[in-house]
Amino acid sequence: MRKNSWILLAGIALVYACQPDKKEAQGPLVDLKSALPGTWETKYLQITMPTYQGGDSTNVFEASEEYWEARFLVKPYRTYFSPEQKYHTVHRGLHDELISESRGMWNTFGDTLLMVEEGSTIQYKLLIEKGQAHLSALLDWDQDGQEDDEYYMVYRLVSKSSSE
Repeated sequence: MRKNSWILLAGIALVYACQPDKKEAQGPLVDLKSALPGTWETKYLQITMPTYQGGDSTNVFEASEEYWEARFLVKPYRTYFSPEQKYHTVHRGLHDELISESRGMWNTFGDTLLMVEEGSTIQYKLLIEKGQAHLSALLDWDQDGQEDDEYYMVYRLVSKSSSE
């Protein structure tokens, strides 16, 4: 009986060893450093806060491009990534007036995007495909002292130019 068990385990191990690597099965990976430079506009944003402001209730913030302007009275924000690994994000009102702006440096490591600005460093998992960038991270969005808020955003590539 033991001999059959070992043969079965060896067979299972051989099957798994011969399967293609997941990276190979997905096709070639996108070079994020060359794909990211350009102008990106927010298409979708969802933040799930499981311990909203330190409590035991979950709060979900969601914004999609169809309702962004009507619901929040601002345009979807844009982020400009330069090939020199600098970025700036611009928030504008409905009449194109500047509401706020932030600037910083960016870099990629594998599937991770690192964004650094004064007082803040954030690491996102990043996937770019078909003119869209999907970013996800665990953050302290509700500022309750716990980095447990699930941040997910989709950018749409507007232009390969990284200037306004």
